[in-house]
Amino acid sequence: MRRLEGSIERDFGGSKTRKKQRIKPEFTLEKKSGILIDALNYINQLKLKVEEMTKEYGELVKQGHHQPTMDVKVEKLENSCFMVRLTCEKVQDLLISLVEAFEKMGLEVLHADINSNQNFQMEAIIEAEDETLDVDSITQSVYKVLENMGVEKTGSNN
Repeated sequence: MRRLEGSIERDFGGSKTRKKQRIKPEFTLEKKSGILIDALNYINQLKLKVEEMTKEYGELVKQGHHQPTMDVKVEKLENSCFMVRLTCEKVQDLLISLVEAFEKMGLEVLHADINSNQNFQMEAIIEAEDETLDVDSITQSVYKVLENMGVEKTGSNN
């Protein structure tokens, strides 16, 4: 019998053919059960972490739904035109309420880009019939609509 690294060569029946067999460490029943117990403990720890994180996520979602936040920016363009940029949580019928408020102020929407995938985002160019309207009055009007819709004021206005 000739020994090689990690394997044993045996001569079977005096033939010239030799077969190699790997030496395999034998696991005892105690070692196997210890590994299984460790694995089960780890799985249980992961389950507890998932439950905790799911609970925290649910609380954050609830907080976000009660008081959606928003950001309003209005800037003066040339003549009597203004750029209105708005980002807030989605609120049902928000666009309709904004357009109605613009109409009441004598503002015409010339162009608007709306995105409502995750949040409500609007970038609109509006024109005022009354040239005395300014950035502050338009900004306050937008904030009033949003607050009436239940959106919390958190952003800055320009």
